[in-house]
Amino acid sequence: MANKTTLINDLPIWQEVDSALGQVLSLQIALELAAHEMDKDDVVAAMCGIRHLVYHVAGELENVGKMEVRHA
Repeated sequence: MANKTTLINDLPIWQEVDSALGQVLSLQIALELAAHEMDKDDVVAAMCGIRHLVYHVAGELENVGKMEVRHA
């Protein structure tokens, strides 16, 4: 029986985490570009929202790290 290799990039949870990281990065860049036109309170609120997303993504990434790998 041949061993089957699954790349981490092929796992649905990793694809979701990767997508979320891209979205967070896009939000951060958009905030940096628009910050000079925004009220200070709005910038702080946006930064808190981005931080919340980072914590959520980090939690999902931790779940990926806890996956059990078995070799046939």
